[in-house]
Amino acid sequence: MEKEFAPWTLRKYFGGMKFSYRVRGEIGLENIDVPFKQGEILVLTGVENHAFSLIGGIVAGLFPIDDREVFPQIDELIKYFAGELIIHEGNAAGDAVYLGPDPEKHLLFSRVHEEISAQLGSTKDCEKVLSLFGLGKEFAKRKISTLSGGEKMKLALNIAFSKPVHTIVLHGVLPWLDRKGKSRLFGAIERAREHKRSVVLLEQEIDILYGKADRVLYFDGSSCIQYLPEKRLALIARISEESFSIKSALEKGGENKEILRLESIWFRYEQGEYSGFELKDVDCVLCSSRVYGLVGDNGTGKSTIARLVLRTVHPERGKITLFEKDLATIPRAQLRQMVCFVGQFPEQFITLSEVDQYKQRAKKTDNTLSSELLRDSFPGNRTYPVATLSPIELKILLLASGISARTRLVILDELTWGIDLEGEILLLAILSKIAAEIPEMTFLIISHDMDFIRRLNAQVLLVKGGKVLQDAVVDRGYIS
Repeated sequence: MEKEFAPWTLRKYFGGMKFSYRVRGEIGLENIDVPFKQGEILVLTGVENHAFSLIGGIVAGLFPIDDREVFPQIDELIKYFAGELIIHEGNAAGDAVYLGPDPEKHLLFSRVHEEISAQLGSTKDCEKVLSLFGLGKEFAKRKISTLSGGEKMKLALNIAFSKPVHTIVLHGVLPWLDRKGKSRLFGAIERAREHKRSVVLLEQEIDILYGKADRVLYFDGSSCIQYLPEKRLALIARISEESFSIKSALEKGGENKEILRLESIWFRYEQGEYSGFELKDVDCVLCSSRVYGLVGDNGTGKSTIARLVLRTVHPERGKITLFEKDLATIPRAQLRQMVCFVGQFPEQFITLSEVDQYKQRAKKTDNTLSSELLRDSFPGNRTYPVATLSPIELKILLLASGISARTRLVILDELTWGIDLEGEILLLAILSKIAAEIPEMTFLIISHDMDFIRRLNAQVLLVKGGKVLQDAVVDRGYIS
């Protein structure tokens, strides 16, 4: 699929760039050195903040944005990005493709074949494009809205690697991919290297990338420095400590009581729209004071199980009980109090424009737990416009505003998406506070990050072949 690319013209500063970026007259990034060369793989890890996102966009040539042409209505949204780029050495990639951590922002059309045709041209063979990341020819006619998050990312990756560019910049794609998807990604990266293309990855799952990269850099929040594995090990140790705190708090919940039961559940999306997918005779039980990890390959139904519990979709057959009550009989307002959900696309669940409005709502409803978490996470008298929040701040906002003293089940879909290790520590500290306040709480974490599931000592629920297998074994990123 990929073509041979002509070598770049040799420059004094061969490959990559050294730059500064000023946002509204203030220094956002100072003397950032990103040394990627023709045919090399560069990995950048570290602190996930606005500046980290900027680096990927600048390397790909997306910035600067001319804020003189921006409408006032979105001024708050882009104020951290619109600025002046000063290149000290080298140049931004002349021809590049950028793929960020939210695949939906890169997919604009209704069906898969329309997206491929629009982005790559009508002459492209959809089946051949889809095969790069293992999507079958039946995906061509699928509605993009019916794809899982991982399948959307695979589609976006198919398109990105099919574009005739010299540089591919990928930010936060790994958390979306199952083990087969990651294997396909590594294969695509190696082929890109063979064709003298450069690949720049901004990722946090560094362990599986470390041996595959030509260079690994660490962004400390303001500059790029040499990556030191010792720092990561220290952060992982802190994650383990927070995980132990959650476990210790939940142990005070006493006797494990049944919280949720799925009994003989059958489900499939409208025939022809979700070809090949169905849940078949699913049985599983979740008990109080436990942490569960719901894992499985892309498109197997993990997020669908969450939707069934939230009653946004309904089973064809079978019964779901929550606190031994038929889920179908529980009023929706009561269900929202009992179950707190943080989705993989957090901005889709935001209904207010400022964090202060969520604080006021918690105070008005006498939700003490929510008020405390919001106050601790968003201190001071700032308004915190939602449009300016980072992925971790959005997750914290949804979690803190959705929790109450009556909540007994927290569902977190792709918790580690868009956050660094320090962000994981922060989120786990909040979960630890919740567990200390409500020891009878149950946490259901949907994730492809098997190392994270292992660090949590979670009881694994494996979705495979339309069923849920309890007590599956997680080992080094593989499930059995």
